[in-house]
Amino acid sequence: MSPPNPDHLLRVCTILYQQQDSPDPRLHSKLHASCLPFPYSWQLVYGFFQYTEANTTSHFTHISVSFNKLLDVIGESRNIELFWELLHETGRRHLVNDKTFRIALNTLAAAKELKKCVEFFHSLNANDENNEDRQLGLSTYRLAIEWICKRSKNAQACIMFEEMRERGIQVDNLTLASLIYGLLVRGRVREAYRIVAEIEKPDVNVYHGLTKGFLKLRRASEATQIIPKI
Repeated sequence: MSPPNPDHLLRVCTILYQQQDSPDPRLHSKLHASCLPFPYSWQLVYGFFQYTEANTTSHFTHISVSFNKLLDVIGESRNIELFWELLHETGRRHLVNDKTFRIALNTLAAAKELKKCVEFFHSLNANDENNEDRQLGLSTYRLAIEWICKRSKNAQACIMFEEMRERGIQVDNLTLASLIYGLLVRGRVREAYRIVAEIEKPDVNVYHGLTKGFLKLRRASEATQIIPKI
């Protein structure tokens, strides 16, 4: 495959960028359909990234939005090696946000790379531990814990939960509900109840996590006892 013409590439990407918020649904559907049949369609986006990095006169500064777009396209192509490299580059530039992490979760889950996801999460903590303005917050932890619990990796979820506490992040009931559900589906009922007992004001999220967990264990009688509290 011959390398793209830089000037042509810049014009194409400029048009795509300008039309990204177009209200015309036909335009989006046609653009999406045009990219799907080509296994190397990611090379256009990656080529633009390389062009902006190498050309100091491009006057294009990458932000979280552009990196997320790049990661999303590379992730869809299942080019995990390149995705992993760019994901860490996003972290090094402190451009990671919740959408970045969501893209990482979805891509690595599809590739069955759970360990890489946890590794990336902790690498972000290592990069940001001395920068209070960029530390991972509640929403990112919640997203990670919920995702890991759904895959029954409770040990790793519990480690993240304790990490939240150590960092002084106030754990909300939505996060606790995910952890409770994850423990219940693994049959760790006593541990789940211990967490519930420590919650000062349980809400519908906590009770919903309990109900789902008991139904998953086929313990309907215990689930029905909780339903009136929802």
